[in-house]
Amino acid sequence: MSNISDDVLIASLTLAGTVIAFFVREWMKRRMLRQMLFAEICSFIAVIETMQLDSSFESLIKSPPQKWSYVSHEDYFTLFEANASGLGLDGETVSHVVACYEFMKGARDARRSAASWGADNLELCRSELRRSADLLAHSLDEAAQATERLIKRDFRTGPMKRAMERILHSRQISEIAERWRTVADRPIPADITRSMTS
Repeated sequence: MSNISDDVLIASLTLAGTVIAFFVREWMKRRMLRQMLFAEICSFIAVIETMQLDSSFESLIKSPPQKWSYVSHEDYFTLFEANASGLGLDGETVSHVVACYEFMKGARDARRSAASWGADNLELCRSELRRSADLLAHSLDEAAQATERLIKRDFRTGPMKRAMERILHSRQISEIAERWRTVADRPIPADITRSMTS
């Protein structure tokens, strides 16, 4: 009788260990995916900053080139799109991540539209560039909310905060968003406006 009890006990412990190991693996996988999503968001912001796109936008708004083109790829945010269901995120965090990506795509589309107008209609070109800058500011606002929620979701916030500081060089996402809002709202100097109508 004790042999059967020992066998049942061993089988039960083995089964329990397998189930626990499965759940631990799944938890670790989700945690890793959330951290990768966090890094993906921070990295796309760092690219915008490194390229100093806000200065480029200001120059383009002031003086759009006579002819230019805009080329973009559609697969920017592959990590989230491929793993959205497996991230284990709450609805509010998901809404911030989705809004961040959608505003970014809208900003990209507005830049493409600006390039299509170019010299044919400088005012429409400028309007689209401003709209792109405004959409980028909205994207960054959503990114700030998403990264904050992703940090809070992780029980060890220190590594994620350090990663954010390393990637963004200690700049706050909200400050970057405000700079883009300024680019979108800055008035065009009167001398530039006069030269457009002459």
